[in-house]
Amino acid sequence: MYTSSKNTRENSDFEVNPHLQQELSQMDLQLMTNNTHHAQIHMTAQSQRIQDFFLLLSVCNTVVVSKHPHQDKMNSSGLYLDSSSQIYSSDDSPLVRNKQVPKKDNYVTPKHPVPTGATPPPSYNSTPVKKHRFLPLPFFGGTARTNSPTPSPGELRPIYEAESPDELALITAAYKYNCRLLKRMTDSVTLALPGEGLIEFQILNVLPFDPLRKRMSVILQHPFTKDIVLYCKGADSAIFPYLAQASSNESKKIIFQTQQQLNNYARKGLRVLVMAKKVLSKDEYQTWMYSHRLGELNLEEREQRIMESAIQIESGLELLGATGIEDRLQEGVPETISNLRKAGIIIWVITGDKQETAVNIAFSCHLFSYDMEIITVNSRSRETTEDTLKFHLEQIRLDATSRPMSPLSTWSSNSFFVRTGMRKKGLVIDGRTLSYILDRELDKTFLELAQHCNAVLCCRATPLQKASIVKLVKEEQHVLTLAIGDGANDVSMIQTADVGIGISGQEGMQAVMASDFAMAKFKYLERLLLVHGHWCYDRLARMVLYFFYKNAGIIFLIFWFQLYCGFSGTVVIDQLNIMLYNLFFTSLPPLIMGIYDQDAPSDLLLNKPRLYQQGIRSQVYKPYSFWVNISDAFYQSVVIFFFPMMILPYSFGNNGMPVITSLTSFRQVDNWSINNQMNKIPRSDAPLSGMPLFPSHITTVMLVYGNLPPQLPHVVYPCNCCICVWRADVGTMLHLAAMVLSIVVYYGFNIAYNYICISCPSLPNPYWVMQHTMGTSSYWLNILLVTVAALLPRLTVRFLQASLWPSDVAIALIAQRQEESAQEAGEFSVNWSRGSSISSIVRIGGGENHQQNHTMQSNTLTEVA
Repeated sequence: MYTSSKNTRENSDFEVNPHLQQELSQMDLQLMTNNTHHAQIHMTAQSQRIQDFFLLLSVCNTVVVSKHPHQDKMNSSGLYLDSSSQIYSSDDSPLVRNKQVPKKDNYVTPKHPVPTGATPPPSYNSTPVKKHRFLPLPFFGGTARTNSPTPSPGELRPIYEAESPDELALITAAYKYNCRLLKRMTDSVTLALPGEGLIEFQILNVLPFDPLRKRMSVILQHPFTKDIVLYCKGADSAIFPYLAQASSNESKKIIFQTQQQLNNYARKGLRVLVMAKKVLSKDEYQTWMYSHRLGELNLEEREQRIMESAIQIESGLELLGATGIEDRLQEGVPETISNLRKAGIIIWVITGDKQETAVNIAFSCHLFSYDMEIITVNSRSRETTEDTLKFHLEQIRLDATSRPMSPLSTWSSNSFFVRTGMRKKGLVIDGRTLSYILDRELDKTFLELAQHCNAVLCCRATPLQKASIVKLVKEEQHVLTLAIGDGANDVSMIQTADVGIGISGQEGMQAVMASDFAMAKFKYLERLLLVHGHWCYDRLARMVLYFFYKNAGIIFLIFWFQLYCGFSGTVVIDQLNIMLYNLFFTSLPPLIMGIYDQDAPSDLLLNKPRLYQQGIRSQVYKPYSFWVNISDAFYQSVVIFFFPMMILPYSFGNNGMPVITSLTSFRQVDNWSINNQMNKIPRSDAPLSGMPLFPSHITTVMLVYGNLPPQLPHVVYPCNCCICVWRADVGTMLHLAAMVLSIVVYYGFNIAYNYICISCPSLPNPYWVMQHTMGTSSYWLNILLVTVAALLPRLTVRFLQASLWPSDVAIALIAQRQEESAQEAGEFSVNWSRGSSISSIVRIGGGENHQQNHTMQSNTLTEVA
């Protein structure tokens, strides 16, 4: 809901046309000089057209008139507010578009308020008793008054609330010319018109706007003349074909001039509307009303019958005029679209605006550039559409074959022009042509042509066509689609896309309610995609590989032990440690990586949009990434399992007895059978067999292994084989803290578990095993050697990859680090130079001493340099 406001910049920008002002002033002057209540004012055809034009602006809309500002009884959480609480709006609330309309958050008294005596009494009749002739004339000394937002009962200060900011702009413009909408009921509307005074029209019918007709109509009956007039407004393509045949040169001239003015408006990027009317006879209206009611009562084809009835009455119209509304781009829209295109994102704009307006906006927002070749497809038949698409596609193919072309696998229009060296192209297509293309016969030809264009602009598109285009691209090209919109017409498109984003503001909340993400301004899309989208892909890809990696390692360990226990199903690791491995011991690091990990800082991602292509090209999770990590887990499980077997036979306990007597005994004796024998030795200083120590060794190393991610993107970055870049961001520090915490939890649990569980039912006896193992040097030596041996190949591969085949993110990080180092070195050089210059002016008496001082400073400078 949009409400008129006071003292806004938009109101001050409105300029009143002096010629229209003079015409309306003459009407008011005639009304004041006439002494009879019901006398007709004689107006010229031009004056009558002007009056009807502003009358149409005031009534042909969905504007609601109220005395008090609208207050929501429900907050954003869905809770009803207390009636005594007041709701305040922030003046700096984000708006989607900056229009020539008042802001939503303030309220104003009309510039020329109607006096108390002119206030109509509450009445439900369609016609007042008499006309009120004595009205203030704003053009003859009327002064503006500024009052509080809440009016007093004695004053009439209408507040306009509209569903669309365009309607609010039009009714505000009518108010500037003293055509004021004062009261609106379901069956009547009260206005203050120049030349009529205070008058109440009866509303006979309202034909609401729909995307197919692209126009809205209201049928009024004059209270005194009883004339029935239909007022209609809509798009130029929806009004001009339904105009009555021009019978005079004057009418033809008016139509021609209006079309020229519309073209000028469209070239300036204004949203245009055309106004028309039709005078109906009583018999004509009653005949139409009978058929219209039959259509409303038809349950099977109700919508179709109503639309046909509306089209029937909306024919033979008389042109009144046209309007142009400035729809300003938000701050940062051109820069956002430019950066998204640099990131490799293909942008299509689908709008319902006039073609000239859409093209002008496309150039303003940097969707089109002036070095582009614009391909326009405006066809009126299916055959013409097919021939036009094939012609342009054949021309592009001929140009491409005449130039060398390098292969590229990604579906990107930008890359095609880079490969061929051709001039960039932009495609413009209108709604009628889209209707032929979406018949599923020309869709592949259209997509092939669009694939070779740098940008695509679809204008005069209906909401259904918007959704169909998104569905066509998603299904035929097998790509991820993102739709962003701010109005009710974009709801179907947002719901069809893989990701839907709604912009809250002046176009309502329908798009926000139907979207996956909501934002206040379009420019926030840049950070959402280039920063959070990049981080999200990197986090998910690495976290998925992380989970496969750490779980595959422990499975391989269990498998290796089956070779020595006859595949009996006995596990080498304590059952509680296995259960808690994924639950507590190794759960926190992957969770931290999936939430807080950042492979690059946000400012770097915003300054270098091309880094977003890492996700488009799936450079982190490739088809072979899974098998590479499984192979790494396989190798590390071999090291973790078999290295302790080679180390433990040569270790001894504190009493001098061997911890493991031989490798042969390990192969012949079941692990947990030896543990069961330990139940007979409850003393902590008794000699332990080596078998209970083996699970402790591999479990500890497995824990360290499970907490280290398969990729270390932010810890080590080799640069020229000699520089290492350490990114101590929040994600890295939290990951390190999670690793330390996991190890602490592991040791704390096992120490308590090995101390308490002496004879736990259905569990082996782990009594004092961890305490005894931690007291041996072989335990810590085993952890160090096995960890280094297990991680050495991985770190070597990462080092070589970052040195010889670095990723785009690695290159950007290294360049950023070098720039920071160069700046730090420059600051140090400047500080040193200032210090040396101060010392150089110190004079020491005597020529010989002065010479020695100069020589000492020269030597120092040489050494530092």
